[in-house]
Amino acid sequence: PRLAMSVGILGASGVGKTTLFNALAAGSSITAITGRTKLKVNSVAAQVLHDERVSALVRFYKPRSTVYNTINFHDMDPSECDVSNAVIHPEHFQHLQQMQGFVHVVGCHRGTEKAKEEYSVLENELILHDTAIIEGKINRFNPKKNPPEDLQAWERMLDWLTHDKPLRSLELTPHESKLVVGFTLLSRRPHVTVLNLDDTQEAPKDFPDAIPVRAKLEAELMEMEGEEQAVFMEEYGITEFVVPTLPTICRKKMGLMTFFTTGEDEVKAWPLKPGSTVVDAAGAIHTRLAKNFVKAEVVNWKTLVESGSDWNKVREVVGKDHIAQDGDCILIRATGK
Repeated sequence: PRLAMSVGILGASGVGKTTLFNALAAGSSITAITGRTKLKVNSVAAQVLHDERVSALVRFYKPRSTVYNTINFHDMDPSECDVSNAVIHPEHFQHLQQMQGFVHVVGCHRGTEKAKEEYSVLENELILHDTAIIEGKINRFNPKKNPPEDLQAWERMLDWLTHDKPLRSLELTPHESKLVVGFTLLSRRPHVTVLNLDDTQEAPKDFPDAIPVRAKLEAELMEMEGEEQAVFMEEYGITEFVVPTLPTICRKKMGLMTFFTTGEDEVKAWPLKPGSTVVDAAGAIHTRLAKNFVKAEVVNWKTLVESGSDWNKVREVVGKDHIAQDGDCILIRATGK
């Protein structure tokens, strides 16, 4: 059993999105699934995020069930990301909006200038999508129902977008962050750029924050075993694979932390946004727990494991305003209503 986060693999047709997907699906911890959506046949690679903290808690509790966090990588159909005419069909954004983040694949085998052009075109499509949303919000702004600070915030974001800059590169104020909750602003979603290289190609320096990957080569090498794999890895100068690190990189980019629910029945990892309260954690487990929240019992996973003691001796009882921390084990107390 796993709890999943969704990441869409984007890029122009032919850059190697499916090649990267196949490299992800070649890992031993990945299951490839195919499901039909309203728009297309959608392939998903489910990458389990193995966590040493979960392993330690499992050794501590010896539960009957263990649930890890998972990232689902969605291989977007070229028609959904075809930037040859700088247009993504409006209906295709419905699928993109379901993603919590994106991996943008840039095909460097076509040359650096072509790669930069394709990257910019798709980036601008996401910016245009968000521009339309914010322009609509400004046009419908009602000064009798909303404070002027709201309009100023929307206008500042619009100005940023009109300079061809994605919202993820704009540091929002706490008021602005609260204001955009519920809006599917795609250029604000976490974004990892992957440079897909040929077998012997060096990564260009035009993408300083990008991750260079020889996806086709890694996919082929992952299918080998033992000495055969070691020989080819040495031949191509590969000391470790890059593709298996992408799930962890994406998780960090999404800015998520993890809390745990523990016991002899089950140890489970849950994703949560930093700064969330224990009530938010309760809501992640079940909306009823958040609604009927009374108190929470909290202890850091390491404190619990190292104490070798029972829960009641190390846990702290906290109220609804307590901020959950990465690595907390949390027990929610709620009424039965």
